[in-house]
Amino acid sequence: MGLLKHLKSAASLFVETPSEPPKPELKSDDVPSLDDIDLALPPEAQLRRGAAANSGVSRAASATTLGEKLPDSELDFAELYAHFGIVRAAFSAEQLAQIIANLPDELDADGRRETVRAVLGALEAQGVTPEKVVADATRKIAAINAAIGQIEARANENVENLEARIADLQQQLDAARREIIETRTRQSRLKHECEDKLGQMTTTREFFGPTVAAAGERLARDEAKNPN
Repeated sequence: MGLLKHLKSAASLFVETPSEPPKPELKSDDVPSLDDIDLALPPEAQLRRGAAANSGVSRAASATTLGEKLPDSELDFAELYAHFGIVRAAFSAEQLAQIIANLPDELDADGRRETVRAVLGALEAQGVTPEKVVADATRKIAAINAAIGQIEARANENVENLEARIADLQQQLDAARREIIETRTRQSRLKHECEDKLGQMTTTREFFGPTVAAAGERLARDEAKNPN
């Protein structure tokens, strides 16, 4: 009984009394199904059906959860839920998950369930019931699955864009490499032509012997100094 009393006391700390009238609670009959949510998501997200029969997630918000880029930091799940129109519960699925995680390991499945039911029973006056907590978890599961679909779609889109850029840069790199080869080829050809012509001129200069060659060099220098 000491454990149960402790858990009841801890659970009561989770319940917040709102300063303004609470918003109407979402009911399964008032919200679109997960199949309806899928219709507003990329094809990748449509593969994630079946998380819940009724999602409780606003279809209109499903396409606006993520921006153009994936967030660099951790996801803000409170913001995520708000994007999907999930009303903040008086006692959330996350709060119950904390209680479940702190249950003693020696309790079997039935004992764990009975203990948690007793804890929630102490909060019944605040409108907390197992069904409402499960409904909150169901809506959040659908929202998270929809977000996963968006994350995968956005990541795939980003990767495709980056791969396209890489392919474009690769084409530019290949073109630059071809131009390098062509430049070196032209360089070799032109150098070879110059060397052939240089050989011809050297042969001509030396053809008449060193005396004429020396005289010809002096004449060339003089003409360079006095072109007229």
